[in-house]
Amino acid sequence: MIESHDPRSVIVAGGGILGCLTSLLLADAGRTVTLIEQNDDLWLETSSVGEGKVHLGLVYAHGTASTRTGMLSGALAFAPVVERALGHALDWSTLVGDPFDYLVMRDSLLRPDELAAVYRSLDDEHAGLGRPPYLGMAIDQLAAREPHTDETGVPAFATAERAVDPDALRALVVAAIAARSDRITVLPATRVQAVDQTDDRVRVRVSHPRSPDCVERTLEAAAFVDARWHWQGHGVQGVSVSPRNLRAKSAVMFDTEASARTVTLVLGPFGDVVRRSSGVYASWYPHARIAHEHRSFASTALLAAVEAANGSTDAESAAAEQTAALVELGLLSPDARALSVRTGVIIGEGSTDIHEHESRLHDRDGAAVALDGRVALPRSLKLTTAPSAALATATAVDTLLREDSAS
Repeated sequence: MIESHDPRSVIVAGGGILGCLTSLLLADAGRTVTLIEQNDDLWLETSSVGEGKVHLGLVYAHGTASTRTGMLSGALAFAPVVERALGHALDWSTLVGDPFDYLVMRDSLLRPDELAAVYRSLDDEHAGLGRPPYLGMAIDQLAAREPHTDETGVPAFATAERAVDPDALRALVVAAIAARSDRITVLPATRVQAVDQTDDRVRVRVSHPRSPDCVERTLEAAAFVDARWHWQGHGVQGVSVSPRNLRAKSAVMFDTEASARTVTLVLGPFGDVVRRSSGVYASWYPHARIAHEHRSFASTALLAAVEAANGSTDAESAAAEQTAALVELGLLSPDARALSVRTGVIIGEGSTDIHEHESRLHDRDGAAVALDGRVALPRSLKLTTAPSAALATATAVDTLLREDSAS
């Protein structure tokens, strides 16, 4: 059965931050949107399991200058685009935590003086832009020009960088989507099986894997946005996906007494301890990595590892190992009480791991979108650049449909 849609309609697959914001922006442009999500609710996977940092480019000191510039641009655009999608201003002070200190590990790939040079360059770039606000705040300096000695005994840089609380931001975005039910229809527990396109429409075959009869149906629309995270391009006619660096990464949520600090550990092995109003997020790589692949799409084994780890507090798991490492570093209390484990799939380029000098994981392209006929393929490998990628995607698709109307 083919279910026809209005010629102005768009199907968006993937209900993370990228798909949700794209749907809201398309609805604001007057489009009718069907938002498909394979889980029972929106924004449950990678968008919700990270530390929530809105990167100013500092953590990519070993990457390319274009990576750092892309992150800085994404960070400065983050709040304005989210507010545009929601349709109102936000009090960002209720959504972000304390500024990060960057602690330089003894096995860092770059020395403190090398990091300082990169941080000064980024700060000069921000100054050259007129120091636009970041997450609703005016900032005079991205990072200290010189390190100080941290209470843990290692060199450290005070920064202006902050993390949003993904749970709090999710609640606002999901509520906004519910309020736009006149233009956005959400299809939860629905999986895209195949996408075909003609000159004037796309046909998207979907299934409901958990339904008793696993019913399949075909939806039609004028365009298709593939915002699926590690499944982007899967089953889409004419789209080829190159192998990528796919990692299942875990983090531990603790009670609020676990730490009073918000820090990032650099550079090579990475870690974050982020204090939120609801608890403390902690992740220490490489212990956080529970699986690693170099392929086009995540294997069944990798996805099973993610599912098995979520919610676990198994003392034998990688979560316990990273917790012990952070306690040893003096960043978590020895009495820290784990509440849950959050796990998601992290995507990057190349096959080498982050602690290697030549690793392409030190580079992240900024926000972009590619159009393949009536299929839009947004690209954003970090939470920071997702709003910018959503805006670029919504603009490209709306332009395409306006050209349809004009012709």
